[in-house]
Amino acid sequence: MIALALLAPDGVRPRSYLADMLWSDRGRTQALGSLRRAISEARAALGDLDDCLIADRTLFGFRPGTVVTDLSGKG
Repeated sequence: MIALALLAPDGVRPRSYLADMLWSDRGRTQALGSLRRAISEARAALGDLDDCLIADRTLFGFRPGTVVTDLSGKG
C-alpha cells in the first residue's frame, strides 16, 4: 500500500485502486475493509508522524515533501 502510493506521480492513490491491487481475490466490501485496517495500522505505526499521510474516504498517500525516497529514477 505504501509502495503503491509512493510510486504514484503525486504520492497519492485512490482507495479503490489500492483495494483492487492488494486484495483482488476478495469481494469489494472485504477488500475495502482490509485496506481500512491497513491504513489504521500505518497510522498507528507512524505515531506522531502520521500527519504526513493523506487518508480520506477516497484517497491514500503522502503529503508532498514529507517523505524522502530513492524512487525518483535519478542517479
